[in-house]
Amino acid sequence: MNQDTLNRSEVNKITVVVVQIGARRNYAVPIALERAGMLARFYTDWYTPKSTVTRVISTVSEFLPFRSGGRAAARTASELDLGRVVHFPKFAIEYKIRKKLAARKKALPKAYIWGGQAFCNAVVKSGLPPSDVVFCFSSAGKEIFEQLQGSRTLRVLDQGIPPLRYDDRLVREQELAYPDWVTSQSLTIGVDEYTQRQREEWKYADLILCPSRFCQRGLLEEGAPAEKIQLLPFGIHERFFSVRSRARSGGPLRVLFVGNTPVRKGLPDLVLALEALNSPHLKGVFVGELSGLRASAIQRAMRFGNVLGPVPRPKMREIYQNADVFVLPTVSDVFPAVVLEAMAAGLPVIVTANCGSADAVRDGIDGFIVPIRSPQVIAEKLDLLVRNPELREEMGRNAAEQAKKYSLEAYRQRLVQLLSENVPLR
Repeated sequence: MNQDTLNRSEVNKITVVVVQIGARRNYAVPIALERAGMLARFYTDWYTPKSTVTRVISTVSEFLPFRSGGRAAARTASELDLGRVVHFPKFAIEYKIRKKLAARKKALPKAYIWGGQAFCNAVVKSGLPPSDVVFCFSSAGKEIFEQLQGSRTLRVLDQGIPPLRYDDRLVREQELAYPDWVTSQSLTIGVDEYTQRQREEWKYADLILCPSRFCQRGLLEEGAPAEKIQLLPFGIHERFFSVRSRARSGGPLRVLFVGNTPVRKGLPDLVLALEALNSPHLKGVFVGELSGLRASAIQRAMRFGNVLGPVPRPKMREIYQNADVFVLPTVSDVFPAVVLEAMAAGLPVIVTANCGSADAVRDGIDGFIVPIRSPQVIAEKLDLLVRNPELREEMGRNAAEQAKKYSLEAYRQRLVQLLSENVPLR
């Protein structure tokens, strides 16, 4: 990799192609590069331009028992120039079907491998435009990086997920610790194959962007080349900085949890903490997909809070506004944006050291960093916040100020600087 730094005029001429399945981090990467004037093309699986039709679909879906329409309509970003977006809806539909079928057989990694290969091949077939940088996300970059071997294009891999074998071990340990919570163990078939695909991407990549020290530990444990790894924490959209938790008007402290894989994200630890306290001054608010949870576990959570299920992204600002404390005792997360979003809303946060966003949390200042599977410690911290409203408010103010360092604009500046330091000179 080139170590020379480009001058300002050369930086402004850098062109980047982004290849991304899904709305990763609410399109933070393409939006950041679009703002910097560097986005040449954005490839994704499904993209829905804002229109009256999509707004109607989003609204109607809130009243239906299924939310797929709303989620599909939300796959858009007003900041992006539609002329630079290329998507593959046929692939998106087939991939969704394959994942559903694979989940029934506990073979999701197999579906992910197929999806990464098929998506990369579709992008290559469509014709990659010349660019200085091709920016891919983990598991959806291998074939594209191979195609670019021998070129002067910088191949950047965003390791936005941990190595699957490393992650799978942590999740299995969590499931074994809470057998009464899960209907069955999660990923089983294809974990090693998927991890091997990740290793091959590390080999072909020139640069591996890692959002947190937790992610970095997993990469090194699974054999990623240390000299290619660069720490680059994520950023969140500025709209979350306009959210502030509403002033309390009596009632219990509202403890917010957000996570689509609840056992992995530590929901049992939070519920056990609330059970141990059994306090009328605390009430949980549990947001996210509940598939994989036993009915008895859901009932257990409902005794100590409101189980809301999945919430569309546009509604999350209201969720943060109506909360007092945010808790995410996850066992494996590279850098969940929900932690920063909660901090931006002025909520003190309680997270684990296995939560990559813990890198942004100052223990005892913005909230608390606790060990994984430690409901008693969580209970102690919640009790402390209940009994000390001044401390809670001070931590909330500190968290909001700290979150400003992780805005999308701050991420853009860090990303542009990093690329400028690594793009080969022409």
